[in-house]
Amino acid sequence: MLAPPAELSQAFDGLPIAREPMFAKLLAGGRLRYAAASDGSSDIVDDYSSRLVCECINSRSPLLMVWPDTAERRAPLALAAGVVCDSLFQMARNAGRGRILYVGPDASVREQFASVSVGHVNLSGVFAQEFGRGDCQLRRVGPESSLPVVTTIVSPADPEQIIRTLQPRWIAVDCGRREPPPWLPALLAAARTLRVPVIGWSFLHLSPVIDLWRAQGGGVFHWPKVIGPSFRIASLDEIGQRTGTTELTPMILDGENATEIADHLTQCYSHLVRHIDRHHGRVARDALSIAWRYLRLLESLPVPIDLYDAECVNYWRMPTLGSLKAMLERFIQAIQGDRPLRTDLGGAYERLATAHEGLRNQSDPPLWLATANLAVEATGQSQYIFPSCAYRDLFKFALLSRFNVSEDDLRELGVSALALSEVSQNSAGGGQVTLVGLPSRMLDWRIEAALVHQKLRVVVWPHLEDSLRRRAADWSARLSGGCDGTTPLKIAKDSSRAQSAWVHVANTREVNLGNLRIPNVPASNSGLALWKRPDGLEAIRKLFAVQDVEAESGDERAPSGSGIETVGSGADDWIEDVLQVAFSDGGQILLPLDDFVNVIARTSDGVKIESRYSKSLRAGDEILLVHGEHRRSVYDLLVSRVHTHPTIAPWLNLVDRWHQDLRRAFVIAKRQSGATFESVLNELNKHGSKITTSVSVRGWIVGVTLAPSDWEDIRRLGDILDITIAKQFAQQISKAANQLAGLHRSLSNRLNRWLASEDATDAALSGAHTVVDADLGLTMDDFKHSLVRGRVASVAQIHGPFLRSHIGFLRRTAT
Repeated sequence: MLAPPAELSQAFDGLPIAREPMFAKLLAGGRLRYAAASDGSSDIVDDYSSRLVCECINSRSPLLMVWPDTAERRAPLALAAGVVCDSLFQMARNAGRGRILYVGPDASVREQFASVSVGHVNLSGVFAQEFGRGDCQLRRVGPESSLPVVTTIVSPADPEQIIRTLQPRWIAVDCGRREPPPWLPALLAAARTLRVPVIGWSFLHLSPVIDLWRAQGGGVFHWPKVIGPSFRIASLDEIGQRTGTTELTPMILDGENATEIADHLTQCYSHLVRHIDRHHGRVARDALSIAWRYLRLLESLPVPIDLYDAECVNYWRMPTLGSLKAMLERFIQAIQGDRPLRTDLGGAYERLATAHEGLRNQSDPPLWLATANLAVEATGQSQYIFPSCAYRDLFKFALLSRFNVSEDDLRELGVSALALSEVSQNSAGGGQVTLVGLPSRMLDWRIEAALVHQKLRVVVWPHLEDSLRRRAADWSARLSGGCDGTTPLKIAKDSSRAQSAWVHVANTREVNLGNLRIPNVPASNSGLALWKRPDGLEAIRKLFAVQDVEAESGDERAPSGSGIETVGSGADDWIEDVLQVAFSDGGQILLPLDDFVNVIARTSDGVKIESRYSKSLRAGDEILLVHGEHRRSVYDLLVSRVHTHPTIAPWLNLVDRWHQDLRRAFVIAKRQSGATFESVLNELNKHGSKITTSVSVRGWIVGVTLAPSDWEDIRRLGDILDITIAKQFAQQISKAANQLAGLHRSLSNRLNRWLASEDATDAALSGAHTVVDADLGLTMDDFKHSLVRGRVASVAQIHGPFLRSHIGFLRRTAT
């Protein structure tokens, strides 16, 4: 814990806001309540958090609050306390009505704020709320009064413009439940420039949001993380009693081959770390990014290299090692001047190439061999956690193809293989838990869920042991709570901690790398677990993805319906020439010549969005960017808005499971009998299907198309490829896909109506035309501020090379 309870209590009691009579009346006797939860009354965490939030609003100090648990009431109660207190202060100063801006990844605050009451008075009956149109076209609900208006904007594509237009007194920000929202850095930077205080919150102690907040000069207060149910916390002493501890055991790869390769990777680190804090141009930054990715892939790969290179093309944005090597060589050649950087990158390239060749020459490289042996020798329930779904599936496929050990065999041994994304939606279970490799810092927010286990083994290369210990110390400090940056809270920096460190690192254990030892395990007939009601957030996140991507790539995925190839990245992750598009408002974007953009087309039939090659763009064309990035589709926008609705989760998970099982079954059939899209089409026709082209089959398998229009084709695919869920839930899958497709069509229709105006920003549509889905409460107001409409002023082709993943984003300054 960040300080002893007595000292922490004294610090909160010492805040000036705590001595304000109106604040005491607000929180006294549990008057502030959240009706949407079974126990919506505030506890000591809500009380103290509200004090700090209100004090920071009054003193105009930016603050990020990290909650100790996931209790639903915390954020709406803190927001309500801030709105009420600020309103009373402004009334006392005769400062006028003003506006409070709320920005988040979805519109859930609409229901949350309406569920907060002070005594018997509901806040939705006191404060007016506005949603989504900007300027004077905001849709307002609630009473007319002299009190401030709470304006909600969802995932803004241009935060600075919104802040300048709306001129809020302060901004409340929900930082989401995953990695930092893409719009957050721009929002914090704009708010700092315009001197508007920002109050944010998250419950992820290891989120990159914390570092981002500090970098923008804001203060951070994070409560110690507590484990167990999210019920009321009565005292600060209780927080100390409910915090957890995790013992990490480094499992170090041992053996001559492991040591030799680790030496090469260590030397590569020494070349690259010299340039971490240096300023570089675009080409140099891209070259360093490729080198780090090449290094991370070599040291995290849990399967033999030949198998990886053969199978990675089936996973979205999983590069071949050969393509990374070629990319690095090309970008090193393109660097002009900067001899020290060229020298270090050349040295890193040589070390990586040598390590790459060393791993290729081993049929059973160290990390694969160690993990496989640990798994098949397990004597009880155990979990093996991989950085991504792709790594998890590759590992299971390697066991099956090399040693005929199936997933059912592993289940007989009590072994389960998970991705970090799956751990984040599951509570801690019993048995031995092993983390395979050291994931990148980008995935720390997911590791947090794994750290609720009391004991955790981590299989790593010898050169990563020190890095693991440093990371563990950082995790421990963040999970134990703290107060960083400039905040009104006065806590002595040298105060002793009331709680021992959360994460302890045990003595190192070495993993001997002998031959893989496969036990005789009878095959199980249990099969895969069938569909069950999911966590809505994770289900909606995964719906339109073929697979999770490799750890160093973040969480980019191929959106369904985007027109982008969803399988494999090939060797074209870099390109020589791009199109530089300048917009009439001063914005600029770099686009691959062979990629697609959303163009607003006006025809005799009206306005619609067309997908066109970027190289066809001309001055005067209009482009629609979603979240400021050219590849994102309307599906992505829809997905980001509906994940909080409880009725949609079953649809999402069912269709997602159907996609997973269909693709897995096709890959197995391809390996065993040479199945192709055409052969599956032939079998479908033999079973009575009316499908006439293999393109349809391909669309279902790679995830571009949600499902066949004829539900019996789902059943037929189940019979042909032996997919249990397709045999048993064909009609339900079809219905779910139709409902999701209907949502998309509705949004597209409303979007086209909105775009039909000459100035879509000020378009005033009737209520009937703005409703996307009445049951879900979705309107066009929930989407507009995530869209940027730009008119092309000029286009020019420029020479590179360019890294694909680093272009395609709208910039308001010159590149």
